[in-house]
Amino acid sequence: MSEPLLLEFGNTRWKLARVTDQETLEFLGVGSELEPLIALIQSISAPYVAVANVAKPEHVQRLHDACKGRAEVQEAVVESGYDITLCYQDPSRLGVDRWLTLLAVRPAKESVAIIDAGTAVTLDVLSADGEHLGGWIAPGFRLMQEALIQKSSRLRINDEAPVGLIGKGTEAAIHLGCQASLQGFAAEAVLAAKESLQEYPDRVIITGGDGKLINKKALPHVPEGVVEERPHLVLEGLAQWIKHRRSA
Repeated sequence: MSEPLLLEFGNTRWKLARVTDQETLEFLGVGSELEPLIALIQSISAPYVAVANVAKPEHVQRLHDACKGRAEVQEAVVESGYDITLCYQDPSRLGVDRWLTLLAVRPAKESVAIIDAGTAVTLDVLSADGEHLGGWIAPGFRLMQEALIQKSSRLRINDEAPVGLIGKGTEAAIHLGCQASLQGFAAEAVLAAKESLQEYPDRVIITGGDGKLINKKALPHVPEGVVEERPHLVLEGLAQWIKHRRSA
């Protein structure tokens, strides 16, 4: 297998994939523990592993040690170029996951609002000519719930989605309230993108593990067909990063 493995180390879990001969992503696994990941990587023949890491730096070092003599580990870092003009004065201050989502959408040459609903929920706005206009960062769905229960021993989280719009119990009320906050973030993000671009974006892309909690049809005044869900956008960006490096 000549294609690299693509590894996203998030705050709560990892995702592993590779690019097929048809240049599509083949999803290989997801988890939270490091040992099963290392065992999975060691079972696959690949020349190198491309890593996007927003978790502990020790994870990447463990990976280096485990892959020594088997595969080269290359960690993505935020860089200028790639047909994108970053608005950050110091590009290294931009999260590598956010940067990779920009790389993922840039080949289409469209204006895009990217809403990434993970541990944090973020917005990034990219113009059609490749100018990164900035974004937002807020606590994600799980962090909002955890912030509530940490302040009271009486509150609990129920992972099962409740039925209806109004909670009939405390756990349901917490779930629905935090989901409404996430929905409100997404709705306001679309309007902020419109204001920055001076028109609605060509594409609104929702990614991240909690993207499924956002009601795409309820986003304000967005034309039909503009909203797209791409749950593995960081991995897509990692594939673009590797493609650039191999062609440089």
